[in-house]
Amino acid sequence: MHGGPKFSPDGRHVFFGSRDGWITKVDLYNLTVVAEVRAGINMRNIAVSADGRYVMAANYLPHSLVLFDAHNLDLMKVYPVVGEDGESSRVSAVYAAPPRGSFIAALKDLKEVWEIPWPLPAEPVVATGHMATPLEPQRRHDTPTFQVRRIPVPDYLDDFFFDLEYEHVIGASRGGESDGQGGMVINLDSGAKVADLPLEGMPHLGSGITWEYQGRRVMALPHLPIWARRRYRSST
Repeated sequence: MHGGPKFSPDGRHVFFGSRDGWITKVDLYNLTVVAEVRAGINMRNIAVSADGRYVMAANYLPHSLVLFDAHNLDLMKVYPVVGEDGESSRVSAVYAAPPRGSFIAALKDLKEVWEIPWPLPAEPVVATGHMATPLEPQRRHDTPTFQVRRIPVPDYLDDFFFDLEYEHVIGASRGGESDGQGGMVINLDSGAKVADLPLEGMPHLGSGITWEYQGRRVMALPHLPIWARRRYRSST
């Protein structure tokens, strides 16, 4: 398994993604495999939509995002990850952004973040237990359902996580202008970089977390070869 298990909203089913491209759906009530499919040859991780209806896989090989019906893992759509110049890219990671009603993907070899919306939920959503109160569904763009919204960013992004409002991604930047040293905070609506993060080594921001501490929002993250904590103001 790689990228962590992903659960259905009711907690009954869990989805596992493996490095060699397999997605497995397990019924936790009776501990049986109910569906399985191969999404790629080298897969980074998977994400499940807030309503539990869709699964998106992020691949290194082939360079693609792959969308499935979560019920029985039937293929819905393959997204070849290709830039405007025709160059393809590996996908660093994909995560669900529940209040935006979208999958968000960072690209390893293109200076873009992709947002792919699913049908917007009619009711407030709570994402896998980490929000104290539900957030109203919101979307600040008119990208059609399951189409790609390209968000140009100033540097390549690797793994990432979201602020509490799902307005920003906080991502590691392990190449390009950062020379592999640091991270960025990107506004998902404008694509603008709003902050730099001075992180050396190999920060894994996909496992990051934030909380309030002495009137400021701070974050902590796994950081090879050390554990690092950095202050971050979500208002910046």
